[in-house]
Amino acid sequence: MVVVVAVAEGADLDLLQSERGRVRAPWLSNVLAHEPWWRTPCGPAPYEPSNLATAFTGKGRGHHGCYSYWHIRSDDPGPPRVLTSDDVLLPWLWNWPELSQLRIATANVQLTHPPKPLNGVTLSYLMEQTLRYTYPPSFVHEMKRRHLRYGHDVSVFYRGEPPETYFDNILKVASYQLETALTIGREHDLLIVNLTIVDRLSHFLWHELESGSVAEDPAVLRGYAFLDKALAALDALAEPEPMLVLSEIGFGPIERFESLDRALACGGFLKMAPGGEIIPSGTRAREAVQGSHGIVLSGSNGSLAKLRDEVIDCLIEARADDGRRLVSCAIPREELYEGPAISLAPDIIVTPADPRRPPAGDPRWARHVNRHLQTGWHRDQGFVAVRRARPMMAPSNPAYLESIAPTVAALAGREPPAWCFPALARR
Repeated sequence: MVVVVAVAEGADLDLLQSERGRVRAPWLSNVLAHEPWWRTPCGPAPYEPSNLATAFTGKGRGHHGCYSYWHIRSDDPGPPRVLTSDDVLLPWLWNWPELSQLRIATANVQLTHPPKPLNGVTLSYLMEQTLRYTYPPSFVHEMKRRHLRYGHDVSVFYRGEPPETYFDNILKVASYQLETALTIGREHDLLIVNLTIVDRLSHFLWHELESGSVAEDPAVLRGYAFLDKALAALDALAEPEPMLVLSEIGFGPIERFESLDRALACGGFLKMAPGGEIIPSGTRAREAVQGSHGIVLSGSNGSLAKLRDEVIDCLIEARADDGRRLVSCAIPREELYEGPAISLAPDIIVTPADPRRPPAGDPRWARHVNRHLQTGWHRDQGFVAVRRARPMMAPSNPAYLESIAPTVAALAGREPPAWCFPALARR
């Protein structure tokens, strides 16, 4: 018996509550129809690593210090530096003293590489190929002895191949992850696993869902069907213990990514080469990395406030080539985030005027992951649902990501730290 926490990454509420969503995901649809669940705001920048860090540390970005997959600020002209577990400034809930007597397994959670010690097993989320992804380090050999294969997301990037080929490769990785999670879950008191198949398919194949598509059986819906069966299997593993399911982001279509750097170039805040590259010298403001929805400023402290106001005015007035606004608002980070780590955030946070036209982000990594091929992007709409927790608090919307860590502690029969948000449910 094990308490299970399953991240249904990118599972979209609107799709799940549609007729085709109910058909392809009957288990999850039944949970949303009959179990307590809460809507969860995921903004202002709906993104996996920063939101899961919030969910599983119990504090927001301004405290754990992670605003993307990558470091926000760098003078290095190369690609942005990938964040590691060393960049997470708060302990994960599985390292809380209150849970120290529980045997805990975590699998595929972002920002956990390289893996840190815990009372149990970690299969970390990689941003590069390596065999050093487990804690304890010897567990990778134990997996081989037990004929367990653990597929990593980083092993499959979409390169424009036929959709069916991409789906098959993603499904193989997802199947390995589920098989291993079920196996290690049986040996622990608490299992936390991130199921990423829906997110990965939705980014590149969302267009198949749109009306008039020639796809008779869209890959995204087949991904929901796999997710649903995986959640049902994890539920069976947990019973009679509680199970918590969450999605830290929603999903929807995109028309294109909008380059805020081009708007900044027009405003005289940076210069761009003919190929679109930013010329570092003289840059006073530039777009931050993907997922942060932000602008980084350069200059002395005395001039930053004036520069910030000028950049905000520029962005508010900026228009795309078809005359449409780029952003609906642009605000200083201090008005949005709180905590000791806000200095790591972009100086300005923007909200796209149309969620179908999100900011492009730093172009160096965007090219590497083929963002120009994406047809789906995150939405500020998540959810969390709990099974078999009694007595249950009546759902009141919304529930915040910060409430998830204390809820997990409560479901596992432990008191969360006093500084936590209120838990959503207790056993």
